[in-house]
Amino acid sequence: ATFSGIHVEEECCGHSSRVNKWELQKLDGATWTTVCAGTRMGAHFETSFAPVTARTLRILILDASEGPTSSEVWLLDKVK
Repeated sequence: ATFSGIHVEEECCGHSSRVNKWELQKLDGATWTTVCAGTRMGAHFETSFAPVTARTLRILILDASEGPTSSEVWLLDKVK
C-alpha cells in the first residue's frame, strides 16, 4: 500500500500522552527503515510525511510514562 500519513487513537491519562517517543518503520527486505518519528502522540494523533509504499509496518514505542495503549492505527492516503 502507498500512504502518506498515520492516525493513532491513544488512551490518554487526562490530557497528556503516555507515549513520549516513537518511530514508524517499514520493512525493506530484511531491514527496518524509519519512515517518521516523534515525541508525544495524544488521544487523536495524526501526522503526514512523503508518500511511502510498504507491505509491513511497525510502530516502536521507545519511551512511555505508563503502559502505552492504542486502540486503532489508520494509514492515511493523502497521495494526490
